[in-house]
Amino acid sequence: MTSPWITRTTRKLFCSEVASEAYERFGVDIWAGISHISSPGLRRWLAAFGVKHFETQEPSDLEYDPQLRVIAEWREPATLKKDRIDNAVTEVMLEGAEKGDNIDYQWYLLPFSRIIKAYSMLMNRFGKAGPIPEGMSATQHSVPRTIWTSMKR
Repeated sequence: MTSPWITRTTRKLFCSEVASEAYERFGVDIWAGISHISSPGLRRWLAAFGVKHFETQEPSDLEYDPQLRVIAEWREPATLKKDRIDNAVTEVMLEGAEKGDNIDYQWYLLPFSRIIKAYSMLMNRFGKAGPIPEGMSATQHSVPRTIWTSMKR
C-alpha cells in the first residue's frame, strides 16, 4: 500500500502508520481504505499544527474494516468515563471549528516554547527525542497548551 502521508516517504511514521507498517511487513494490509479529511474547519485547525496532507489512515477506520473483528475488549470503568468525557470535549471543539472558531496561542508562552524547542533540537542532534517533536515549531507547540487552558476554565 502506498500512503499519501509525507512521513511515509521520509520513513518517519506517525500514529496509525506504525501499526500499518508492522502488519505490512508480514504482507497484511489492515487498512482497507484511506480517509479524506474534508471538513474545512478541521483542516484549518490541523494546518495550525503543521499538518499538510489530509489523506490518512485513521484509527477509527479499523472499526469499520470488514477484515477485522473484535475478539477481546479491555474495560476499566474510570478510564471509559474519562474517554467519554474526552470524546465529548473533542466533539464540542470540532463543532466550534466548523463554526469558525480559531485556534490561537497565548503569546507570552511562546518564548518558553522556543527554549523547549531549542532543547528538543539539541536532544535530537544526539539521537534522543525531545519534548517537542521534530517538525513541530514552538508556535505549534504553544497551541495545545492554549486549548487545554481554555478547556479547564
